[in-house]
Amino acid sequence: QGAVDAGAPAIEVSVCATRDGVLVCHHDTNTLRMTGADLEIADSDYGRITVLKNDARSWLGPGARLEPIPRLEDVLDRFAGNQVIFIEDKQGTNTQALLGLMDKYPDANEHFVWKQTAGAPGYEAAASRGYRTWGYFIDNSNNQFEALAPKFDLLGIYHGATDEEIKALVAFGKPVICWEIHTRWMRDRVLGLGVRGLMCSNYPYVAGDEASAARDAFATGVRSAGDLPWVLGLKYQPEILPREKSVRLAHEST
Repeated sequence: QGAVDAGAPAIEVSVCATRDGVLVCHHDTNTLRMTGADLEIADSDYGRITVLKNDARSWLGPGARLEPIPRLEDVLDRFAGNQVIFIEDKQGTNTQALLGLMDKYPDANEHFVWKQTAGAPGYEAAASRGYRTWGYFIDNSNNQFEALAPKFDLLGIYHGATDEEIKALVAFGKPVICWEIHTRWMRDRVLGLGVRGLMCSNYPYVAGDEASAARDAFATGVRSAGDLPWVLGLKYQPEILPREKSVRLAHEST
C-alpha cells in the first residue's frame, strides 16, 4: 500500500504455497529470517502461518510495525484492478495454481507480469496464457544472456553487475529492470547505462531529486526514505534511539 500511495507504477510480490495449498506473499521459503519462527512454508498449514508476524525492525528501525504474512488472493483483490503486479513463485512449484488464480481477474494480462530467474522453468506456461514475462539474471549468470534473454519480454539484472554486463543485456532491445536501487547515484548509474526500470524499497527517495526532509526523523524510530540499508550487513547500520532522538555510531569500523 505504501508503494501505491507513493505513486509507484508497479508493485512486486513473492509467493509461496503452504502445505494446505494457500498462496501467501513471502520472499523466503522459510519464515525464520523475518519472523523468528523456523518454519518451511511448504511444510506448514496456513493456520500456523497466520499467527506469524514479519519483523523488519532491524532494517526499518525500532519503530516499524510488525506485519502479517498476507494471502496472495487478498493482495490481488485489493490491487489487481488498477496496478501492475509482478508475481514470482519463490518455491518454483506453484505454476498452475498461481496462473489459475491470476486468470480469475479481469484484464489479467494487462495487470500481471510473470517474474522468475532467467534459467528457471515456468515462463512458457505463463506466456502461453498471454502474460508478459520478466526473466532476471543473478550472480553466476555470466555467458547466459544469448541463450536466455530472447525468451522473455522484460529482462532484469542485479545492480552489482558490471557496466559491460548491463550494457550487454540492454543491447537485446528489451526493457531492462535493475534491482536493488536504493540511492540516487545508483539510479543515475544504471539509467545512464540504458536501464528502463528500477526495483527499489526507497521509491519516494529514488523517484525524486529534491530533499525529502529538512531535518532528521530519529524520534519516530523509523528510517526515512533514502536512509535504508542497501546491503544486508545490518551490523554496520547506526542504531536508532527514538527516546534520545538520535543515533548511535557504535560499530568498531566507525
